[in-house]
Amino acid sequence: MGQLKTKEYDFKGPEKRTSKPLHGAAIKAPSKDKSHLRKTAFFAALLILPGVLIVSILSLGSGKEEPPKVGHALLSPVQKMEPTAPAAKKSVEPVDPGGKPTYSLEDILPQARKVVVLIKSSQGSGSGFLLPQPGLIATCAHFLGGSDETEVFFPSGAVKKAVVLKKLPMPVDVALLQVEDFGLDWVPLADSDRCQEGEEIVAVGVPGSDKWRPDLVMTKGKVLRCNNPYQGVQYLQIDRDMHPAAIGGPVMNARGEILGMARGELAGGSFEGSGYGLAINIVKGLIDQRHAHLEERVKEKERFYKYLYDDLWVFLSAEHQAYQKKLSDLYGKGALSVQEATRLDKNGLQPPDGQSSMKDWVAGLAEKVIRGDLTKEKASDRIKHHFEL
Repeated sequence: MGQLKTKEYDFKGPEKRTSKPLHGAAIKAPSKDKSHLRKTAFFAALLILPGVLIVSILSLGSGKEEPPKVGHALLSPVQKMEPTAPAAKKSVEPVDPGGKPTYSLEDILPQARKVVVLIKSSQGSGSGFLLPQPGLIATCAHFLGGSDETEVFFPSGAVKKAVVLKKLPMPVDVALLQVEDFGLDWVPLADSDRCQEGEEIVAVGVPGSDKWRPDLVMTKGKVLRCNNPYQGVQYLQIDRDMHPAAIGGPVMNARGEILGMARGELAGGSFEGSGYGLAINIVKGLIDQRHAHLEERVKEKERFYKYLYDDLWVFLSAEHQAYQKKLSDLYGKGALSVQEATRLDKNGLQPPDGQSSMKDWVAGLAEKVIRGDLTKEKASDRIKHHFEL
């Protein structure tokens, strides 16, 4: 076989080159290293930041209250409020109606016991009550008659003399008394112009006529009308009759104030059959002279009443004389016996049924004329009819 000849090649090793880095390569190498560092720092921050946030949240949440439950406020309070002691309970003082506290009528009785007094004079006795003005007492004028002084029996058991400062007959029927004691109890007076129809009241008075008694009488009821004018004077109409012992005493409302003065039934057609109380504003006006015109009008009416009474009495006397002359003429003609003439003469001097005396009868006729229930002519006709045979 022929031998293969191998071509010889001259393999030489690479020549050793001197390292001369290009300018461009020198710039790119460091730029590549910085970019790598930035990326590494960015990813490291992404890994560390959630942990930092979690630690911060946990540190902020430590010591706080638990998350609000359903129905609680969604926002936490700005600061924790320390509990404060409850304010001291203030004493209740009357204010305008609607804002005033109300009490049961039985609760008012202890207050009434402090201000209700017994008035006693030579003409009679009845209840009265203390006013806020020092030593001043209100009562009905008809208890006093013509007296200028009276005795006052107090809840303490004391009995004191009182001077009559002012006394007005019907339609007011109020007397103001003054005693020397200036440290007496009192309850506030209401504004009767702000009375409400239907509100509950109680009229309180002292029973008996010889001393003050703790077992006061009470007439409970409701106001039917706050202003039922009686001869131009404001009266409260109550839904029931007053107890006689309560007349002259206070009419108190459920706020513990005096709304009026108990007066009972008033004479006159539409006023009969109900209880009445004089509005307390009338009493207040007499104290501070706001009702001086009313006082003068009452005095003028009193003068007119006296004139009317005297006039009717003169007419009655003339009719009685004419009646006696008729009886004498009939007796002279033989139409009457002595016994019959004497009996008829006595009958003529007797008052009509239901009247205590002829004077009371004439006084009642005069009152009806003043109220407008009768004319003077009709009153005279009644007197004339009484002496007819």
